[in-house]
Amino acid sequence: MIVSLFTIAALAAANPAPPPAVCSVGELRQSPGYRWRVERIEELVDSASRVVRATAVAADSVAGIVRFQPVEWLRGAPAPAVSLPGIAVDRDDLNGGPVPYQLVRSAGQRGDCFAQEYRLGAQYLLLLRDQPGRNPIQWWPLAPVNEQVRGEIGEPDPPLISDEPSLGHRAIRDDANRGKRREIARVRAVRHHQRRQQRQDPRTSPDGHGHGRQESDG
Repeated sequence: MIVSLFTIAALAAANPAPPPAVCSVGELRQSPGYRWRVERIEELVDSASRVVRATAVAADSVAGIVRFQPVEWLRGAPAPAVSLPGIAVDRDDLNGGPVPYQLVRSAGQRGDCFAQEYRLGAQYLLLLRDQPGRNPIQWWPLAPVNEQVRGEIGEPDPPLISDEPSLGHRAIRDDANRGKRREIARVRAVRHHQRRQQRQDPRTSPDGHGHGRQESDG
């Protein structure tokens, strides 16, 4: 039977294609507000292979790659640059939730559960997991693995941790704005988890040279 183009068009209009699948995470369906519980945030942050605060500096629209210049490595072996799948946009995408963030920023709340939009010149806190052949961001759906850092472009970076060894003594500039303080608090949380792991295993340290706190035999 011959079917005309008009008939095909009419059938398509009557039965439109379903919209792209909305990201759904089983664990979140059991969580209040469809957000990650704070205790789960702590556990999963601990499982990131590398954590770095970095600036998005360039994008290849053909390859779909964004390149980052590291500002500070918080975990893992330092590298001169980080490249991630993504696109450059001309707008900020700041997370409006309280710290610690319990859900990905708005760009990741649609589509495949991960934010892949970055504004060139902006800083991001990247929680990466090394997984061969896969995007190192795509390991924790609907989670704050690549949140934009608050603060003005060109503004001097405030100290994130004081020189004092005691955990909890932080040197935050008195004139830091509220948004910057929120972001520093989030970076502090990552540092807290890092030092907690170090206390649990004194043989390790962030730089890998074994300068962790030594446990007494007696």
